[in-house]
This record gives sequence, C-alpha cells and structure tokens, in this order.
Amino acid sequence: MKIAAKIMILIASMMSASVSFADGPIEKATATTVSTPLNQNYKKWQMVDLSKIIEPVKIKLKLPPHAVISKNLNGNADIQLGGHSVLTVAPIAVVDVKEAMQTASDFYLNNEGYSHAKKIMGDSNGFVYTRQMKTEQNGHTYPAQSHFVYYLTGKDGVVYEISEDVSLEGMLEVKPGDFTEARAKTLYQFIKQNAQVVQ
Repeated sequence: MKIAAKIMILIASMMSASVSFADGPIEKATATTVSTPLNQNYKKWQMVDLSKIIEPVKIKLKLPPHAVISKNLNGNADIQLGGHSVLTVAPIAVVDVKEAMQTASDFYLNNEGYSHAKKIMGDSNGFVYTRQMKTEQNGHTYPAQSHFVYYLTGKDGVVYEISEDVSLEGMLEVKPGDFTEARAKTLYQFIKQNAQVVQ
C-alpha cells in the first residue's frame, strides 16, 4: 500500500465528503490515538491539505503516514503524530503575528501550572520552548518537555497557529527524554519549511 494511502484520518461523523491527496485515497480511521516512536523519519512524510478535511483550516503541511487527523471541539484540526505528540492547527482571532506571539509567550512561558519555562529558539513567526509541570503535593514529579508554536498569515490577513504539545491522554505518561529540546527544534524547522497557507 502506498504511503499516502496509509495516512489515517479520523473525521467527525457529520463530515461525509470523501477526501484524497497525493497519489492515493485517505483511509478513515476509527482510532483516536497512535502509538509510535517520537523520533520520526521525516523523509516519509507526505503533504496534506487540511482545508479538504476541516474547511476552516486553510493550511497544508507534511504529515507522517500514521497521522490521525480529527476535528476538535473548537472546529479546528488536531493531528496525532504518535507518541502522544499532537499538532493543533487553527485560524486565530488576532490582529497580526506579533500579537499572537505575545499571547503565546504569556500562555506557554508564564503558566502557573509549570516551572522552569523558557524560550530556547525562535524567530519572527514562532518559537520553541521548554517547561516542566510543577511537582504534585504528594511529591510526584514530571519530566521537562519541549514544544513549539508557529504562525502563518494568509493573503486575507487571517493568522494561523500551528502548535505542538502532548495530548491530554499522554500528560501522565510522558517519560524523561520523550519531548527533548533537540526533537522540538527539528520538528519546528521541518514544519517551518513545508507548512503553507492554502490561498
């Protein structure tokens, strides 16, 4: 089976339109999580036009063959990359990327539920950060995690956010070394190089 045909898509039941891309049809998956190593072979990733799956999300980007795409409660795209890593892609209500970056900095770096938060790499359209969930009262600790947020602007002025984080189901299952700075930096650069707005 061709790589493109193996892309797994989870579409809300109200969406009945068939979708295809690259050189084969997309299979509709019934799974909601994907268990695969966090370290990916990016050469196998295929370009996917999200606007053909979830209309408000006018972004296309490369995704791994096992990715599962679903429509979240806000009507935007959640993409399970494997290993509890999730990309969320959405149009956001901001004036420009500068405002989006400031909002993201406040949210990801100044969140009271986390400690040791810092920006480790960035540019005018996004940044990679690391932070650690605070220790529980019973002494339970969580490993540090590194993720990113990236922004694109369409010709109509709409700003789109691509953010990577751990899934809600995986928050308690993250192990040291899962979400490393090196991994986040590599994935950020890869998304930055291939993501584009569908005009």
